[in-house]
Amino acid sequence: MEEDKVCRRYQKKIGEPGSKNGDNFKKMIEEEEFEEGPKDEGGRLINTTNNSEHTTGLNPKSDKPPLPPSKLPTGQAGEQVPLEVKADAPQPQSLTQHPTLHTQHNNEMEVHHHGHVHEKKKWKEYLFQFLMLFLAVFCGFLAEYQLEQTIERHREKDYIKSFTEDLQSDLSEISWAMPFLKERELSLDSLNYGLHNSHFNRADLYFYARQSTRPIGVTPSDRTIIQLKNSGGFRLITNKQTADSILAYQGLIENYQFALKREAEEIQHLLPFLSKLFDAKVFDEMVDNANRIHKPTGNPQMRSSDPNLINEFSYYVHLLKTTTLLKNKSLHRMHMRATNILQFLKTQYHLNE
Repeated sequence: MEEDKVCRRYQKKIGEPGSKNGDNFKKMIEEEEFEEGPKDEGGRLINTTNNSEHTTGLNPKSDKPPLPPSKLPTGQAGEQVPLEVKADAPQPQSLTQHPTLHTQHNNEMEVHHHGHVHEKKKWKEYLFQFLMLFLAVFCGFLAEYQLEQTIERHREKDYIKSFTEDLQSDLSEISWAMPFLKERELSLDSLNYGLHNSHFNRADLYFYARQSTRPIGVTPSDRTIIQLKNSGGFRLITNKQTADSILAYQGLIENYQFALKREAEEIQHLLPFLSKLFDAKVFDEMVDNANRIHKPTGNPQMRSSDPNLINEFSYYVHLLKTTTLLKNKSLHRMHMRATNILQFLKTQYHLNE
């Protein structure tokens, strides 16, 4: 009974079917249903999001109001009806359906890179990195220093080998020249004696006088010493005794070269007196085709017996003899020093190995 009373009141309020109030209420209900969307028999809304254009019948380019669901054609009020799509009709596509457009869209977007946030290092890590860097630099310095020292040791040994070759050459020449130099020393002494003795054999006097103009000597090999001086190679000689020995030998060479220069000057002083005291024809007969001097035959006479000329000539012969003695002593010292240095260098630098 209560339910019947409520229904009659509700019907009275909305009006009789077919009346104006009833039609308005029905129209309002239909519009609400259209706004909410189509519903199934149980009153649940049907999801038509993917096919909204076909299910609702709306045209986005049209200004006409949408039709209510009751007046829509079959298949547009929520029913799943397959649609016929033309092959050449344009299909709506989204960015997800086109990876190329999606990638291009992302590439055109501005990208902001945020700085990396590092954790603060401890002082031990900085100390370790510093020690490793220092150790690398120090090891590189040691390797370079060791390489330089090795190269310099090789260069030092090369200089020593070259110097020993010079010493061997000098020893060979000095050994050959020493007998001739001793003989020259005796011949000059005999020449000076025969000039003041009238009983002296004139043939011997001619022979000694002609030999006085021919110096006998050696040419020391100082090429290695010159290289050491000009290139600063003495800094490569680490052994002090070796460096002192080389310099001492160089001093002996310089003394000998000074004696050679002085000997050449004194010979030039003898030449004018030879042409005044001795016969040039006899001198020419004394020299053979091999440029060797022979004693003349017989007892040739001197061109002049002027005591002043003989005395002046004797004076220059005396100077030449003393210079020859000085030169012989220099060569003797060079021979002794070269022998000692050569033995020392072979032992010190293992040159025999």
